[in-house]
Amino acid sequence: MTTTTTMMMMMMMMMMMMMMMMMMMMMMMMLMVMMMMMMMMMMMMMMMMMMMMMMMMMMMMMMMMMMMMMMMMMMMMMMMMMMMMMMMMMMMMMMMMMMLMML
Repeated sequence: MTTTTTMMMMMMMMMMMMMMMMMMMMMMMMLMVMMMMMMMMMMMMMMMMMMMMMMMMMMMMMMMMMMMMMMMMMMMMMMMMMMMMMMMMMMMMMMMMMMLMML
């Protein structure tokens, strides 16, 4: 083997090694980017899920509040009706008493 051929072989080997290294680096970079994209997507999905959950909770709370308000209103109405009935009864009793007294 002469020197020139050995030199050429060495150069070729070096070039091959460099190419391999570059390819490996590129692959690693691509992997990293893909991983980052996946992480970002996961984070976005998680955020969306959290937002949806919060919205649902808020809706539930609002519904509960509305129900409570309705119940309170109904109770108040019932109380008012009872009071009115009592007043009417009292008035009737008074009228009866008056009539008896007149008699």
